[in-house]
Amino acid sequence: MNLPSDVVEFMTTIEESGYQCYLVGGAVRDFLSDKKPKDYDFTTNATPEQVEEIFEKTIRTGIEFGTITVIFKGKPYEITTFRLEHRYSDGRRPDRVFYSDSLKEDLSRRDFTINAIALDKDQNVHDFFNGQIDLQNKVVRAIGRAKVRFKEDKLRKMRAVRIACENGYDIDQDIKSAIKVDPSLEGVSMERISIELIRIIQSHQYARGVRLLFTYDLLMEIFPCLYEIILNMENKKKYYDTLKPAQRDLYLRFYLMLKPLNNTEAIEKALRRLKVKKKIIRYVTMMSEYDRIEDIESLIALVTKAKEEDLEKMLLLDEYKRKNDECTGFVKDCREGKRAMKVTDLEINGKIAQEMGLQREEIGRAFEQLLKRTMKNPQQNNEEDLRKMLEEMTRNS
Repeated sequence: MNLPSDVVEFMTTIEESGYQCYLVGGAVRDFLSDKKPKDYDFTTNATPEQVEEIFEKTIRTGIEFGTITVIFKGKPYEITTFRLEHRYSDGRRPDRVFYSDSLKEDLSRRDFTINAIALDKDQNVHDFFNGQIDLQNKVVRAIGRAKVRFKEDKLRKMRAVRIACENGYDIDQDIKSAIKVDPSLEGVSMERISIELIRIIQSHQYARGVRLLFTYDLLMEIFPCLYEIILNMENKKKYYDTLKPAQRDLYLRFYLMLKPLNNTEAIEKALRRLKVKKKIIRYVTMMSEYDRIEDIESLIALVTKAKEEDLEKMLLLDEYKRKNDECTGFVKDCREGKRAMKVTDLEINGKIAQEMGLQREEIGRAFEQLLKRTMKNPQQNNEEDLRKMLEEMTRNS
């Protein structure tokens, strides 16, 4: 496996300007594991200002920490100057950074040994902390003492779980002990926590990820109500087993994880606390409502406020549950356009209703009634039957 030509050219451009440049982080980990990296991050002894002089288009994404983004051949590459860091008062970011001229010093500040390996443009490996050994043994291990690394940035606790679940790695005992002693994520923004949690949920070992978050008490920091419920479960294994067969759909997996909260309002509250995107809240709560439907009347009320994508999520939940009942058939009909879902799907319009003597304020209520009837009996969604129903409503009003 070779580095992409654009990446080599990017590194060569910096070296020809008189500076060092190395590929670092997850890209190196992936490359050495024969996986295609999703993105590429670099480190250099050039200062951000010197990097700006080399390239035409740059963005000062984290200039205070020595980081800028270079747009090279239409692709964004993040590059950071060799640096050392001084104290993390807030448990999130360093109070001060100092530029360094040493690659080893720069790598020493990183979180895990497998993330502290550097690669030059000729694919020579620079590994000062035995990261390759841990990579071969599939172990997530901290550089130095784990509790010190976690004190610097508390989110590293979740990152350890995420990397382990994405790659099928074990977690070193020092990391386990450090998290168990102090699982706090205090001071870390919910936005940063949600990014790591979503990646855990989307990983190959989703069920294991949820179990590890509970075991190390991190779930108590993220979803305290869910943590308490799992804590009191007589059969925790049964809960984890329900997560294992879940398709790799973020929304379904989120719902199954939060299902023990046992009502839609509690699930929505938990998601809002996490500050996830509105789309996640919509789909997950829609699944929750659908999972509690007991009759067609309730389903009609739910479907009338649904969009086509919501129907797909309902059917995905049924597929997971291996359910194929009357409600499933109803939702399939709606998705395939065999049942009216909205007033605008009716084969009659407001002008006809006015001609039949209905006042404007009456038409809305009348059409809602027509929609409910035709959802139950889709064959009645034709102008003749709808006229008859309107006439009946007019006589009874």
